[in-house]
Amino acid sequence: QAALGKVKWTLFVGPNHNLSSETSSYVFPSATHFEKEGTFTNFEGVVQKFDKVLEPVGQALSEGDILMRLAKEIGPHIAYDCYADIFREIAINHEGFKGLSYEQLEPKGADIRTMAAPTIPALQQYDNIL
Repeated sequence: QAALGKVKWTLFVGPNHNLSSETSSYVFPSATHFEKEGTFTNFEGVVQKFDKVLEPVGQALSEGDILMRLAKEIGPHIAYDCYADIFREIAINHEGFKGLSYEQLEPKGADIRTMAAPTIPALQQYDNIL
């Protein structure tokens, strides 16, 4: 609280309403991990791409979309048009990512709806709305 009292404004980016979102000057609702695409690097250093499973609810955007929109407002020298542009920038500037491209990365996973189906038999009746 003491540190927050020293700043002129705060920005919250997140998928859930909480105390931080209530007290922030600006709030950007972000999508959950099921509602966005992107990449992550696991604890073994393996870079993986993941795909969007569901559309975001309400005004939520992925953090990547939020950053790309903010970058376009700040200036064209940091404008990104897609996730591949962001990943390309990372690959150029960070040694561990050199030689990698977003387009060549493969998703390693399964559709959560398919994985959940055996444990949630009623899921099949809702498949047309998912």
